[in-house]
Amino acid sequence: MGSKVILLCIALSAVQAVHAQIWEFGVDNLPTAIVVSVFKGSFTLFQKEQKIQLIVPPCHILTYVNVEVNNFFSTPEVHYNTQTHVVTITYSLLQLSPSRFTIIAKGVVQNGCNVQRQQQLPPAQQAPPQGRQGPRPIQHGSYRQY
Repeated sequence: MGSKVILLCIALSAVQAVHAQIWEFGVDNLPTAIVVSVFKGSFTLFQKEQKIQLIVPPCHILTYVNVEVNNFFSTPEVHYNTQTHVVTITYSLLQLSPSRFTIIAKGVVQNGCNVQRQQQLPPAQQAPPQGRQGPRPIQHGSYRQY
């Protein structure tokens, strides 16, 4: 009996590793975009929500965020706040939440931005210049399941 339980746990772990749900926010087709932030984490059985603050280097604009969640049993809600760069992953009370996730954020360098000057100014003066040209920040999201 004990060996059957162990085999079942191993089988479920193997299936969970290949079952991925992916949410995409923004567009991943800009040739100048680079990976600026990667975050890996996990949920325990009793965790129902995590808020992950993405790190955005000075003078960069996020153009794409990819959130991959590996959970064979449940599908969480995933949201990305474009203003605060926070990804929120939420499971409902009755969902099984043990899972792993990976977040990859891509961005481009903001046109006309001087990194040294940007780091010296207080945060209130670090607003991007008006009428800038180039890539736009993330506007929408999509979801797909594999």
